[in-house]
Amino acid sequence: MYPDDVFRNELAAVTQNLTQWAEPLKDAANIEIRDASGYWRISARPKTPGACPMTLVLRNDQKFDLSLSTERFEDRAIDDFALFGAIAQAVAAGHVELVRSSCALTGGLKCIETRVTFSDGVVWSHVRKTGPLARAKTGSPDVQDAEDFLPYLR
Repeated sequence: MYPDDVFRNELAAVTQNLTQWAEPLKDAANIEIRDASGYWRISARPKTPGACPMTLVLRNDQKFDLSLSTERFEDRAIDDFALFGAIAQAVAAGHVELVRSSCALTGGLKCIETRVTFSDGVVWSHVRKTGPLARAKTGSPDVQDAEDFLPYLR
């Protein structure tokens, strides 16, 4: 956890950077920014079909909520402010992938992995177990289906 003064300074810097990131994308996406009591929120809804929508909420309790396409990541601790600019750039560049893993025998959904590839090649990922086979042992083979996204600008 950051000391309050450091957190406020870092928050101000990252919100300014994200606002600047959004400016050239206004023709390609509906951008909404809200600075409210207790949180700062940016939402990017691309006009290009097949691009990944994103909503990021940075909260004053030093947590964040992130929505990428249909996946939600809520109540995450803010450990590194650089993550948010990197995610925004990757989303706008189309470097987001949702990988759904299903049981090869039954077709039942096991999990969804969200992968965000940054410009330096580092991958941020999160796996959410879901569906009827979320708690199943991994003895059966899986089938993976990847959903890729397009860039905001072409």
